[in-house]
Order: sequence, then structure tokens, then C-alpha cells
Amino acid sequence: MNLLRRITVFAVTAVSMLAFASCGETDAENILLQAQEKSESIQSMDYTMNVDMDLSSGGQTVSMAMTGDASCFSDPMKMKMTMTMDMGDLGSQDVDIYAEETDGKFVTYSGAAGSWVKQEVDSLAQYDGMSSMKVYLDNAGSLKLDGEEELASGPAHKISAVISGDSMEEVLNASGVMDSMMGQLGTEYIDMIKVMYSDMGDLPVTIWVNKENGYPVKYEMDMTEMMSQMMNKLMEQMGDAAQGVTVDVGKMVLSMEMNNINNATEFEIPQEARDAQLIGA
Repeated sequence: MNLLRRITVFAVTAVSMLAFASCGETDAENILLQAQEKSESIQSMDYTMNVDMDLSSGGQTVSMAMTGDASCFSDPMKMKMTMTMDMGDLGSQDVDIYAEETDGKFVTYSGAAGSWVKQEVDSLAQYDGMSSMKVYLDNAGSLKLDGEEELASGPAHKISAVISGDSMEEVLNASGVMDSMMGQLGTEYIDMIKVMYSDMGDLPVTIWVNKENGYPVKYEMDMTEMMSQMMNKLMEQMGDAAQGVTVDVGKMVLSMEMNNINNATEFEIPQEARDAQLIGA
């Protein structure tokens, strides 16, 4: 795998897991407070996640688009996602992902091209769209009400916000990104990962809250600046292995839109997935 492809996969992993004109901050704060309270009652939902990224290195440019359509239930936790990743000249891939909590253990199943991978994990946070939304709601500050928009789920308040740099480690830990990164790079890179996540600055977030029922229904994060800093730190930490390599992040935007709240689409985990050999068993 060439360096640009590895960097691209790394960037996708970092975000696959990671959310308010003039009416005044009080209105935005009240709307967000209601959304926080309503989010506690969400037991299931369908959602669509999108990631758009432009990344250049060594004269090569990758424009990557990833879409994930998912259904998620919280008690017990189970999730299904069909993910499509298009990296242009670097290729594309469709992956079916299932996750569940069973007998006190967390199990994931990943299927591509008819082959399944089954493994136990310490947490399902990175697959839990509901938990991710709650984390972003709890850490959003500098709120501003930016009017209304019509979404698929109905009219919604649009609120711009900022997740401060001081909150980023908490956000990334709670979202499961740290665990995912160590799974991709290995636990021996834990110090490198911590350095990369330090001093990242603030993260702009837009949150949409349904006007009729108060549920949070969409968030969007512009991670371009944050990912640029992460890539620079990654190159520094890689030392000689990245000598003379520069990475330019032109765009990195992540969004997630929820629907069918508390009425998610039911599903069954395929038997061929369950029958797959458990990694490490």
C-alpha cells in the first residue's frame, strides 16, 4: 500500500467514528438543552453518515467520498451499516458492518466480497451513532441560532457551535476514535496518537434540532483544519519514514443525519457472519 493510500485510510479511520441569527444565545442554549434531554430517550434510529475529503501528497490527489447507511438499537446494543467508500483512482469498496452486545461481550462482523471477519472488541462506541450525537451535544459551546432549514425529518432549528480544543480529547475518547486508531496503527503507537490529538484547536460544528419534537436530527463538522494539523503531526512522528513528504488536506467534512427515531429498521445478522471464525480464538 503506497504512502498516500495509507494516509488516506488513516484519515478516514480518524473521522469514522467523530456535531447554532440574531435571536440570541439564550434561544440556542434552550434549544440545545432540550435536544440533550430528548437524546436521552432515543432507543433506536436510522442514520446516514457522509464523509467528503480531498487530500494531496507527492503530486497525487485523492478525492474520497464515504457513505454509510445504518440502523442502530441501544438496549441491547446492535448496529447494521452498509458503507460505500470511493477513493477515486485508489479504488472503491463496499462493506457490510454489524455489531452487537451479547452475553456481556461486544462483537463486530465485517463483510466484503463474500468474506466475513468476526472479532470481539472492548467497546462499540465507534459504531454507536446515538452515543456520538450525545457526546457532541454535551461538548458544544459558543452557540448561535442560524435560522431554520427543512430536512427530510421536517423543519429544524440550525445551530452553529464550537467544540473547544480542551474538549477534543474527551470527545475523541468517548466516540471510540482512540481505540479505532490504536486498532489500525497498533498499541505501540499510543504515544504518537496522543501527540497528534494534542493542541488541535477548536472544531466548528453545526447541529440541527427538529422544531416539532426537539430531537437532534443532524450534525455536520468541518474537520479540514483539524485534520491538516493531525497530518502534519503524523509526518513529524513518522520521522525518517516520511522524510520530505508533505500532506495537504483540502477538505474534510463529516455529517450524520438521523431519521426514524425510536422506530429504526429491524435487521438480522447474517448466519454466515455469525459462523465466521472469531479472530484470536
